[in-house]
This record gives sequence, structure tokens and C-alpha cells, in this order.
Amino acid sequence: MLKAPGFVCVFLCGLFLGGQVLSDPIELRWTAPGDDGYTGTAMRYDLRYSHTSITESNWQLAIPIEGLPSPLPAGSQEMLVVDVPNSFSVTCFAIKTVDDANNWSPISNVTFYTVCDEGCIGSRGNVDGDPNDNVDISDISYLINHLFLNPPGPPPPCPLEGNVNGDPDGEINVSDLTYLIEYMFGTPNGPAPPPCP
Repeated sequence: MLKAPGFVCVFLCGLFLGGQVLSDPIELRWTAPGDDGYTGTAMRYDLRYSHTSITESNWQLAIPIEGLPSPLPAGSQEMLVVDVPNSFSVTCFAIKTVDDANNWSPISNVTFYTVCDEGCIGSRGNVDGDPNDNVDISDISYLINHLFLNPPGPPPPCPLEGNVNGDPDGEINVSDLTYLIEYMFGTPNGPAPPPCP
């Protein structure tokens, strides 16, 4: 029995400037999933963007990106530079893959970039700029990657949201990570991040 293509994980590799992701151009990277799960070569990709979060239920409403490359063999690193209108503060991307038997993969993770003009577009603690303004474990992961990877992961898209503890100097450091962990997992939970100015 033939399997559908495997799950794809898309990474945003945008151009960063002072914590702000520039909207032109945006570089997306992913690993080719294959034709049958994670083997072979898939038939084609369907990459879409939206200015709201993308799910299976609203996939058809997201805007397709034209001119996608043909999939490479499973395990290959793929990259695409896209330009999208920059009149919105958040743009989300997701991808699906189809094989030659018309079997579709599940929707990928949703990656997004945030355009921020030195203020908050949501809440402190929404370190990764989630368009739904969720403060969750992904924000902790984002901070860990930014603070401890070598080379460091990208800075929070909006610096004020990454300054979780509201330090007046605006510095994003381990104290913000500690604050977020205490807020989410402390017993009892630590104080909520202070509101954005």
C-alpha cells in the first residue's frame, strides 16, 4: 500500500534588523519529505500564505504561492525566497506535498514573520510573534534558541514582546527566559508578564 508524503517542517529564515523581520524578501527552508512517507521523490508542493493562522480547515482560503520548484528526493534541503505584500503585521506560511497517486501530506507546521515598529503587536511573552498571540512552550523554545544556540537563533520579531519581564533597559536575556518558565510552570505560577506599553 502506498503512503502519502511525510510531514514537512518549514523554517523561516528572514532578514533580521534590530529584532524586526524585513518583509522583502523572505527565505523559507524545509527538508523534502519524499513520495511514500520519507522515501522517493514527491510530485509537487503546495505552499500558501495568509495573514491569519493556517489550519486544515481554512487551508483553501490561504493564498497559493506560484512558481514553486519541483520536489527534490527525500531528505534534500529545499529553499525558496518569496515576496508577499507587507501591508500586514503578520504573514503565515504552510506547505503540503502530493505524490503521483494524488495522496496529500498533512499540513506542515505554520511558520510566520511579524513586522513590528518598535512596539508590541500582542502580549509580552509572545516571544515568537505567534499571530494568535499565544504565550506557550514555543516561546520558551524560541528564547532558548536565541540565547544559547551557536550561532544564535533569530531575535524575537518584536523586542518588547521578547522583553518578558519588562526590564526598563529592554534587554532580552536569561532573566526573561526564567520569568517565562516561572509564569508557565511555577508552583504556584509566577506573575504574568507586564502589559506592553
